[in-house]
Amino acid sequence: HYINNAIHIELEKYLSSLTFTENDYLFKSKKNNQPITRQQAYRIIHKAAEEVGIIEKIGMHTLRKTFGYHAYRKGIAISIIKDIYHHTSPAETLRYIGIDKHDQGIIKVDVNL
Repeated sequence: HYINNAIHIELEKYLSSLTFTENDYLFKSKKNNQPITRQQAYRIIHKAAEEVGIIEKIGMHTLRKTFGYHAYRKGIAISIIKDIYHHTSPAETLRYIGIDKHDQGIIKVDVNL
């Protein structure tokens, strides 16, 4: 999987601040040696959105859809996004990310998401 340079740098900083074994989780619960729950991930994302002034309901699913929308707008082939989401057709993916297939909006090619 590909990540852009900014994310790579921040991930390296995060990883270097922790001591990991091969059995550790990247985002470990503070309560036990298990991964954070979906509910905890939602709380983290929701709180971050509130802190930057977003009042709409934001969660993990929102991030997933937003990634697909911006990837498509930056020129990533719909077939690649479809495969990431395990959808059965490009039309399903376009609907999922909120793109009208008749929309001829500007799409720029930039893989630095």
